[in-house]
Amino acid sequence: MIGNVVLDIGMNGLVLDRLEKVYNNSTVAIKNLSYVYPYDHGVVGVIGPNGAGKTTLLSIFSYCQPTH
Repeated sequence: MIGNVVLDIGMNGLVLDRLEKVYNNSTVAIKNLSYVYPYDHGVVGVIGPNGAGKTTLLSIFSYCQPTH
């Protein structure tokens, strides 16, 4: 992890601020991602090319993978 990360799943929805994920071999999976998703919205999809960090992001959301 680089920098300060806020991941808040509270009354207002999902708030993600400045998330970065760097593996031990210095590979950057996610860099400076900020996102606010209110609960009153529908479904969200995560799209991108292979190796973009989609699975890493969802693993962090589900607490399966630490950011550091």
